[in-house]
Amino acid sequence: MGLKSDFQSNHWLSKRGGFIVMTCNSTHRYKSTFNGLPHDQSKFNGRHKCAGCAYDEGKRLGLLKEPSVSIDFDSLPDSQAGTVRHKSVQAAFAMGYQDGVLESYN
Repeated sequence: MGLKSDFQSNHWLSKRGGFIVMTCNSTHRYKSTFNGLPHDQSKFNGRHKCAGCAYDEGKRLGLLKEPSVSIDFDSLPDSQAGTVRHKSVQAAFAMGYQDGVLESYN
């Protein structure tokens, strides 16, 4: 069991192996939107990180039409639940950015 984080109400802090780990507790972990993302279990850039949070950050930047975007995947909370399990955070971030840019025209 983790302690609720002050960072955001949909993230939890817990201890694992002597480290403090942030875990996503958002309902976006179960959205069918992420079913089409490619599976990614690589040990580089985002393994076990929340693809839903990566999508949200990409969308935020897309809505702002940021001309140059990047994300620190290590800063994302972990998630091993729902439709984001073992999904590519890179693809989720890119999808979010595209969705945000398109939505910004509405």
